[in-house]
Amino acid sequence: MKNICLCIYNLASRGGEERICTLLANELHDRGYNVIVVSLCQFFYERNSFYLKPEIRQYSLRRHRVERKLFRYRFFDNIPMMRYRRILSKEMIDVVIDVDIHQTLVTAEAVRDRNIKIVSWDHFCYKRFRGWDIYEDIKKCFKSGKIAKHVVLTKADRKAHIEHEGMPQSFVSQIYNPSPIQKDVVVTHDVKRVLAVGRLQSDKGFDMLLDAWSIVEKKDSEWTLEIVGDGKIKEDLLSQCQRLKLKRVVFSRFTADIEEKYKSASIFVLSSRDEGFGLALVEAMTMGLPVVSFDCESGPKEIIRDKYNGIKVEPNNTDMLASSMLNLMKDKEMREKIGVNAYESSKQYKIETFVDQWIRLLESL
Repeated sequence: MKNICLCIYNLASRGGEERICTLLANELHDRGYNVIVVSLCQFFYERNSFYLKPEIRQYSLRRHRVERKLFRYRFFDNIPMMRYRRILSKEMIDVVIDVDIHQTLVTAEAVRDRNIKIVSWDHFCYKRFRGWDIYEDIKKCFKSGKIAKHVVLTKADRKAHIEHEGMPQSFVSQIYNPSPIQKDVVVTHDVKRVLAVGRLQSDKGFDMLLDAWSIVEKKDSEWTLEIVGDGKIKEDLLSQCQRLKLKRVVFSRFTADIEEKYKSASIFVLSSRDEGFGLALVEAMTMGLPVVSFDCESGPKEIIRDKYNGIKVEPNNTDMLASSMLNLMKDKEMREKIGVNAYESSKQYKIETFVDQWIRLLESL
């Protein structure tokens, strides 16, 4: 039996990384693995955003605010590093899966002189970090034998890492994230609501979505846009709504019960500037929602077959995004047809397939 550690920045955060991390931890535990989760920085009062089985032990290297403020100083940063090393020894860890490549550089130091394998798991698209020093550091870790495998979410990103970063094909593996929603529930497409889900941050492109929605409101008087999520640019987005004089935009806070939000909509829209994968996109498709999405270099480009299981829009083209939403709003038959195809396509993102691939990878180390 392998003892597995999943290392993440903060399991209390409310994003796709945290959701998939808890899902993988729970599933590996059910398959007989001894699993722990280590957060680099999770305060003692912060609760996990997604369900983690109580049998899975959880640690945080920095539990207090003062530790987060001081960790930039080298003399203090040795303390969480020593904690990390003690945890790995105590739990007799065989493999660390870093849920974000930024954690890998920390883990590489923690496992120094120890027979512990590292798997770096990149949850962002290659485009986002293209040319950054992080990939040079990852390659150095690979060449020194510190990293056993590098996992990416899409075929496009695997190709990019091999062709542009010179990583060996045997070193880079591709595993699609699954849809955490695995129920046979398909929406009715009758509710006149467009849904968007994600962290309220710049790369998610909600500002462009509001620009597109301002066009929609001039041509439609019935449909509502609901944006679900929390984040640092919420006030900016609210100000943008006022500036554009939008009347049918609703902001809802993050909810772990996201299925109910999908059930209460008839169209899903993704307006990201770039995506590592697009977990919310796959969740929406699992619920039978027709999706409209910018054609990002990775993620939506592989997930969506244009006008079959969704509609792909030229990146950053808000006029085209608006017209694509309007076309679906006006045509229920089209919504139903694309929604059914979306549901069928989502079956390739089963949790069982995802876990089987991870177990094959772990057993090959």
